[in-house]
Amino acid sequence: ALLGVLDAVALAPCGAELYLHQCLPPAFKLCLSPAMGSTTSGTRHSSTSAQHAAIRRRAAALIGRVVLRYKDSIPELYAEVCRVAEQALRQSPALATVAGAAHVLRALGGRAVEE
Repeated sequence: ALLGVLDAVALAPCGAELYLHQCLPPAFKLCLSPAMGSTTSGTRHSSTSAQHAAIRRRAAALIGRVVLRYKDSIPELYAEVCRVAEQALRQSPALATVAGAAHVLRALGGRAVEE
């Protein structure tokens, strides 16, 4: 539900630029959080893991769509999103965070992966 709201606000037909600073952090949190999908008992259910992976992919896709949509009006957004993904990878992150960062970079395209 949260991703649907973020998508609707961030990609609204007009005026969404005013709200991007409020939409992107939760999308990054859903995508990069090592806590999402972790369990206290150490066991994981495959269906739950698949759901968490799907949420990470959707959040990364939203970030990619936002960057693409605002590439002309907010060109620095691309560099900032790359910086956040790179910073997440530099901190010896959990595998879930690595997967989320990889999804973000993939959503940005080949150039982001090469950089």
